Amino acid sequence: MHKAPAIVYRLNSKDEFIYLNEAWSNFAIANNASGLLPARVLGRPLWDFITDQTTSQLYREMLDQVHTGRFMKFNFRCDALERRRYMELAISALDDGNVQFESTTVREEQRPRQDLLDSFATRAADLLRICGWCKRVDVGKGKWGEIEEAVAALRLFERQALPMITHGMCEGCFKTISEEIAERRSGA
Repeated sequence: MHKAPAIVYRLNSKDEFIYLNEAWSNFAIANNASGLLPARVLGRPLWDFITDQTTSQLYREMLDQVHTGRFMKFNFRCDALERRRYMELAISALDDGNVQFESTTVREEQRPRQDLLDSFATRAADLLRICGWCKRVDVGKGKWGEIEEAVAALRLFERQALPMITHGMCEGCFKTISEEIAERRSGA
């Protein structure tokens, strides 16, 4: 398998998208995300695309650290219908005051198709929360599970329509990311 090119994007001092590389566009097209093509993203603030308050707060803390000259690096997942993608996000300050984000694929795993992730699936009005970092699903009572487990536990395909997906952050990822930010803040 060939290594996918890095997805690079830049924000200005107002946290607005000012640059998206070709790999960004190719990734959006390959994942049926036409709403993320450059014409719909450039000039808009990052905050238009992060709806979860916890994730938004952590990104603000990350950007604060980067603006003070600290380099940030995190692992996350970005799954597709038939693949798990393990990725790394590097965030750095540029000389002109802008901030660059670079996402690289560390590895991919094939898996059976997960129709829950199909952007064209018929959706109901209820929401299903997926962690934006590890892609586990909130199955209730403080428990998070892989998509395959959640589909079975929540009996999602016994419904007339799948719930809409919203992104949040599980407690495990929140703790890990918060600790990494705190370590960098203290100069570790």
